[in-house]
Amino acid sequence: MSLKIEKLEQKIAALRRAARAEKRAQRAADDRELLLLIRRAGLGDQVRWMCIRRIEEREDATDGREIP
Repeated sequence: MSLKIEKLEQKIAALRRAARAEKRAQRAADDRELLLLIRRAGLGDQVRWMCIRRIEEREDATDGREIP
């Protein structure tokens, strides 16, 4: 019985890891899209670098953890 519970816990942990990885990938795609839109809108390098800094700060602050 405990072996079945352990296997279920492992599956749940794997699903959670996969969900976190998917969210990180989606955030990265959103970040890339935002930078592309800024470039297309011609807002200039200063705005683009401000966004890049903000993205990097967010990544540093979360250090790979989930963002609420």
